Amino acid sequence: MKNEIVFKSAAGRQAILGVYDSVLEGWPVPFQMRRVETRHGQTFLIECGQASAPALVLLHGAGSNAAFWRGEVETLGRTWRVLIPDIPGEAGKSEERRASLSSPAYVEWLEDLFAAEGLDQVAVAGLSLGAWMGMKFAAAHPQQVSRLALLSASGIAPQKNSFLLLAVALMLCGDWGLERMARMVGGGQPMPREVMDYTKLIHREFNARLEVVPLLSDEELARLSMPVLLWMGEKDVMLDSRKSAARLRALLPHAEVEVSQGVGHVLPRMGTRIGAFLEER
Repeated sequence: MKNEIVFKSAAGRQAILGVYDSVLEGWPVPFQMRRVETRHGQTFLIECGQASAPALVLLHGAGSNAAFWRGEVETLGRTWRVLIPDIPGEAGKSEERRASLSSPAYVEWLEDLFAAEGLDQVAVAGLSLGAWMGMKFAAAHPQQVSRLALLSASGIAPQKNSFLLLAVALMLCGDWGLERMARMVGGGQPMPREVMDYTKLIHREFNARLEVVPLLSDEELARLSMPVLLWMGEKDVMLDSRKSAARLRALLPHAEVEVSQGVGHVLPRMGTRIGAFLEER
């Protein structure tokens, strides 16, 4: 792991985690919290749902944490044992050191996390960077992943450099720029004020990951033999949804590939779509 500082200040860290704690206080279902030791430091983990049911791991995106799955756990927890870790090096309560995406660190992290939780086989749903991590793990250990849901997935087609440059400019424009950027990422969909305010807080007080997400190779993607869902929005300003869909269809004919009209990087009602995919036979 690098010794890269992810929070801009102690006060910023406290502010971000303070909102996180308030979200946990209003968690819609009973849950447990614990810390799990891995080769890459401690991982903060939320568990909810049915303890005796098959396991589902939810992986959030960059500059985020497990709190962003709050709206989906009630639906998914009815039939799954839901495990939601904070990804190390992101804006949560896990190890704050950040690893390079070109290293094996995040596959190793999931190996250790799954071993500690006794997960011989698991369904994985990932959003954006979390989808990339899910694919990397599933390519390395296809026998351990029963189903793989990829939402606004990074790493299939190149990121849009035009948005990266615009995002840098907007971040220099204060509160207005941060709100404008968040609405662009959301594809113009309505965003609750509390979600908008938390997103802006993280952008202000957290050092975003600047590393370009590496593309998975054809060989890696071809190893995804389990049922796969790729769901992206056609208005995604960060990723080329059309190229991502075309590449995955070509390499994985068995995958379900969906590009939704009028939707951006942030997808609506994710829990319902993930749940339907997981229940398919």
